[in-house]
Amino acid sequence: MRYCGLLFVLIVLFFSFAAKADIIGTVDMQYVGYGANSSLTLWGGGNYELDTRGGVHMFEKTGSTGQGDLIDNGLIAGFCMDLAEWRSNDELTYNLEF
Repeated sequence: MRYCGLLFVLIVLFFSFAAKADIIGTVDMQYVGYGANSSLTLWGGGNYELDTRGGVHMFEKTGSTGQGDLIDNGLIAGFCMDLAEWRSNDELTYNLEF
């Protein structure tokens, strides 16, 4: 029985590292402002009493390829939980992976 458990763990580890996401399309978006938002103070993520804004970010989808074409161009709302990741004002292309 001990070997069955070890074999199972090895198989799971193999497939975890062997799995590869395929790019199925792209989406071009640019930050255009906030949706619902409020001022807030952050403690955490390397910040101490950082006064900032938080809430829903609004993006303008302007183009796409592949499966990204299934998403209409226009405004898209998004919420970011990564305190260390700041938004860009540039138009960026995001890969859609499956």
